[in-house]
Amino acid sequence: MYIPKHFEGGEEHGREIMKAHSWALLSTADEQGAPICTHLVLQWEDDGTAHGSLIGHMARANDHWKLFARGTPSLALFW
Repeated sequence: MYIPKHFEGGEEHGREIMKAHSWALLSTADEQGAPICTHLVLQWEDDGTAHGSLIGHMARANDHWKLFARGTPSLALFW
């Protein structure tokens, strides 16, 4: 994928963005491959692992949590 020079950045830059702007869109594919998306606040936390963890809260009434509770890969977009 082509990335223009002014959009380049590494993992440390990504952490800075997540720390400064915690509002995110969490996207996960369901069993049929359809995207399920939820806006929520996520906080990046250094937990001693290579990439850290994202910590947040989602209402139990939102069925989205069932997808990533099973380990389904998700994508968090911060802006």
